Amino acid sequence: IDKLSAHVAKAGDDFLDIIKKKHQGDPKFSFLFVGDPAYEYYRWKVFSAKNPDEAKAMMAQAAMQAGGGGGGGVGGSGGGGATDGAVAPLAAIAAVPVNVGGGGNVGGGGSGSGGGSISGGVNMDELQQVLALLRPTKDSIKAAKNWIMANVNRIGAIARYIVTQHLPTAATFEKRLSVVYLINDVLHHSSRKRLQPEILDDAATAFQPHLLNMLTVVLSGEGEQSFERIRSVVAIWRDRRVFSPDMLDSVDAHLNMLATTTTTTTTTT
Repeated sequence: IDKLSAHVAKAGDDFLDIIKKKHQGDPKFSFLFVGDPAYEYYRWKVFSAKNPDEAKAMMAQAAMQAGGGGGGGVGGSGGGGATDGAVAPLAAIAAVPVNVGGGGNVGGGGSGSGGGSISGGVNMDELQQVLALLRPTKDSIKAAKNWIMANVNRIGAIARYIVTQHLPTAATFEKRLSVVYLINDVLHHSSRKRLQPEILDDAATAFQPHLLNMLTVVLSGEGEQSFERIRSVVAIWRDRRVFSPDMLDSVDAHLNMLATTTTTTTTTT
């Protein structure tokens, strides 16, 4: 894991794509895919190789939060604070950008201005225009999906922008629902290309860490009818095995929690 993660950090996405396609289904390389116990450790090693100073600071902060040790980590057992570079505390792992290990590093390597390009080569002007034109119609969603799939090698950065920056600015439920339908279309299109249904594709890997936050934003202040429309999308994900059963169980539990919170708030008001 350590040796390959160093090569991935140095050689980038094209090298990683070759390795994943060549060794998909090989248990020796299962750590490259979401769901493997060593996947998070692999992502940490890639991130650390690309960003050694930031990784060191994250580990130090995680150690302080855990009281200097005993918090456990990926790649080792509890104890021994964060100065041990071989063991990544879980708090530090959680802060690693979602697409590290599966795509470009969101935090660096791109220009902040000039043509609207951000790290990883995503053209922000184009992405923002695509999202601004998004409507709850089949043709509009298809056009946006086609743009994303044409830039799927940067899906990590695209997913993060859509969920964390664009979605919260959508003023109405219908606009937020259009974003959910778009994500659903991207996930469906991408999942059809899987060689093994149980191994997540890059799109599912990119959006999975944002699902619960996305649902919170989409359903904030909404009633039962809105919840049912979202539940129908989640049912499609389960039927098509877009995410693991455990992940979808977490999604259902989160929806139930949001519905209960909404009902309680409405009753109190």
